[in-house]
Amino acid sequence: MDKLFDVVNNGITGIVNNACNNQAIATPLSQNAFFPMAYMGEMMSRNDMPMKMHDFAARCINLVGLGCKIMNTHQSDFTNTDTYFLCKTFISNVCDELEMPNNDYQRKYWLEQINNNLLSDS
Repeated sequence: MDKLFDVVNNGITGIVNNACNNQAIATPLSQNAFFPMAYMGEMMSRNDMPMKMHDFAARCINLVGLGCKIMNTHQSDFTNTDTYFLCKTFISNVCDELEMPNNDYQRKYWLEQINNNLLSDS
């Protein structure tokens, strides 16, 4: 699970740095949409996790999905941004580390969710 910790930690760091801290890219909307990821990143400690690592990773993926939905609702070209790419890569990397096949229902669901907006039916 040490590798999963690294994948989640590096993914969170990349998303937060891009969406919240990058002065050239970050907007008030992206900062608010991805702030929960910054909080999750602060909770990470290799020797003292608040829950099992795979559960923590799944919660992070759900927060990434929500952040993407917020951005898709208010920014029509969000799927063409670096932040979107980082989110998609994060989900794929975590799923790979959890050894989820490409056709796994949960993996496909998570990757589809980042393309939706808050007004989508799914």
